[in-house]
Amino acid sequence: MSSIPPPPQNNPQYHQQNPFPPQQKSNVGLIIAIVIVAGACLIIPIFAAILFPVFSQAKIAAQKTQALSNIKQSATSMAIYQADFDDYFPPTMADSASLKESLLPYLSDYGTGWDILETPTQGNPNLAAKKASEIGNLPSTIMLYCIPPKLKDKAVVAAADASAKAVNANDLKLEISGNTYRVPAR
Repeated sequence: MSSIPPPPQNNPQYHQQNPFPPQQKSNVGLIIAIVIVAGACLIIPIFAAILFPVFSQAKIAAQKTQALSNIKQSATSMAIYQADFDDYFPPTMADSASLKESLLPYLSDYGTGWDILETPTQGNPNLAAKKASEIGNLPSTIMLYCIPPKLKDKAVVAAADASAKAVNANDLKLEISGNTYRVPAR
């Protein structure tokens, strides 16, 4: 085995300069980082502008579904009330608070579904203390309704047959103001 002798101390051949000379510093990394940050600053607002209306529509759709569920629950409680009182509607149909009190034993969760999106459910005063069998067309007669401002141009209605649907708020207002209380067709 032969060993390699250490380089002599005085030999200039072994004390050469660094074979890899220092390179000039480059700002490419900094430029790339600035371009990425600037691109993100431009893209994020564009995505937000596209997605916020979508989220808003999804929120309104969820609120509409919740409103329909609540009005259906109230309509079902009315049907149970009628079963207990020989098919009669409550005499308190004209006053929302009194109607809620009448239906409270039949509402789940002590009436939490009665106020739809912070708007009280209203009853058809023309049905007060009437027998359901005396009503001519139950599916087209409004029993309960609510026009929550949060739904913008929509409202929810429960017909006297306990069915529920969403309708155009302006069409419903016309039926109520005309005292006809018919479920709007659309």
